[in-house]
Amino acid sequence: MLWPLHGLWFFLLHPRLWLRPLLASLTTALVLGAVVAGIAWWWWPAATVTGWERWLAWGRALALAIGAGLVLWAVLAPLLMALALESLARAVLVGRGVPVVELSAGAGVAATLRVLVNTVPWRLGWPLAGLVAGFAGPLGAVVGALGAAHVAAIDSHDTAWSLCGRSGLERLELMRRERAAVWGGAAVAALLLLALAGTVVGLVLWMPALVCGAALRVAQGGGMAAGMAAGGGGTTGTGEVKQAD
Repeated sequence: MLWPLHGLWFFLLHPRLWLRPLLASLTTALVLGAVVAGIAWWWWPAATVTGWERWLAWGRALALAIGAGLVLWAVLAPLLMALALESLARAVLVGRGVPVVELSAGAGVAATLRVLVNTVPWRLGWPLAGLVAGFAGPLGAVVGALGAAHVAAIDSHDTAWSLCGRSGLERLELMRRERAAVWGGAAVAALLLLALAGTVVGLVLWMPALVCGAALRVAQGGGMAAGMAAGGGGTTGTGEVKQAD
């Protein structure tokens, strides 16, 4: 459950891994921040609006901003993983002695699409939940943080499993078997996101922390044990992959 914190600690201890993930995270944070702030500003009530209408207008502005931010995050998260953070997960796995067994280009795209399609309910459901919760003011921020964390937890684990050669079906099965760890980590990641948001600058550490944390879980055998069982293999006592017979 604490794997996001383990990932943050690992990332902070390895400065050589910082440049590309931090630049990608910074770009993503700036885009998301601009969209959320812009929508909230556009719908923010004028000073002439008073009484219950003002509260309603505040709730509408926050709900629309949070909902739009979650939709954009659901779209950007897989791209961020593929373009900038996959190399970070690979470095963690290799550093822990886990062989990287990537799928072919066609099989990799097909597997990723399968996972994306099967997680669409979460990717669409969280923005809807954030939209509704946004009318409750601060509750919207909490729901938004949990939604972003859950999507990020899914994609972080999916990236690590993909680098271990898991097919789309195997990754979905792993997601089902490991849902307690994914959900528990998402809750911790949501709290971490809210804490880092208070520092502003610290936000760029959030996604690298989740990617490192998920890869560490896989390298330690917590996620790979189930995955190799589904694929017909297993792990060694040191967490290395045993090839299926």
